[in-house]
Amino acid sequence: MKRITKLITLFLGIGIMTVLSSCMTSPKMTYDVSMGTPQNSVLVYGMANGISHITFTEVTKSGKPDVMDYKVKGNLVFCPKPLKMGTQYKVTYMEGTGNFSYSDMHMGNMTVHSTNRTLDTYDENSEQVKDFAFTVPNKPGLYFYGIRLIKHPGAGAAQGTIMIGTPSEAEQKKMCLKKAIKVYAGTVWEPVLRKELEAVK
Repeated sequence: MKRITKLITLFLGIGIMTVLSSCMTSPKMTYDVSMGTPQNSVLVYGMANGISHITFTEVTKSGKPDVMDYKVKGNLVFCPKPLKMGTQYKVTYMEGTGNFSYSDMHMGNMTVHSTNRTLDTYDENSEQVKDFAFTVPNKPGLYFYGIRLIKHPGAGAAQGTIMIGTPSEAEQKKMCLKKAIKVYAGTVWEPVLRKELEAVK
């Protein structure tokens, strides 16, 4: 009986991790070295969880800001073009997914919580978008953006907080790096990303 229970738990765990991985969508990248290399720019990678549309806008004192706009199904693996060191980005628009739910389950150090919500939108004045802003480091190479969540759903959301437990930083990085490698396969960034993946314990 215990063996059957363990097998069921194993298959359910594999199933959920498969769902998490399959939900992650990497925007296609047409790369050219003029966009930036590991020696002169920063490649930011991470995931915006439960987001269907997000717009990042560079915060600048003057001139036309850089705007990165993504529409996805599921969770967005954030791995854009190489960015200039020291630049800051804020979210000027964001939409949460229409359906987002998982069953309560303990998987090692990760607890998956069940929650549902309706479509909700946030502009740059919303409190929720602050957690999605980031500053590009002044050192070239890679920067782990982490996995950002909508911590406090707005009026259009169902009761409860959107979150997928607390996977370790290593587990988060591995998920994101694997997708980033696919986006930058065959470019000067691939060896750097693979080296980073190998270093994650």
